[in-house]
Amino acid sequence: MSNRFSESASKGVNTTASEDTEEAAQAALGDEGVEEAQLNVKLPKALRDAFKQKCKSEGRTMSWVVKQAIRDYISKDK
Repeated sequence: MSNRFSESASKGVNTTASEDTEEAAQAALGDEGVEEAQLNVKLPKALRDAFKQKCKSEGRTMSWVVKQAIRDYISKDK
């Protein structure tokens, strides 16, 4: 089963810390019309499996949950 999150991740767009500030601000607001970049994270297998199961039980993709966590993290100081 394909979704827009897995399709975007499979494209693997690389970005750098020198991204345009306006583009980064738009990316923080949502996914529509924004170029996406892939983030790879090493986790203990048990943690990844538990995360995957919890996301599945809540009907959410792992990508969506990670994006929300990052949005929450960067907006908490604003």
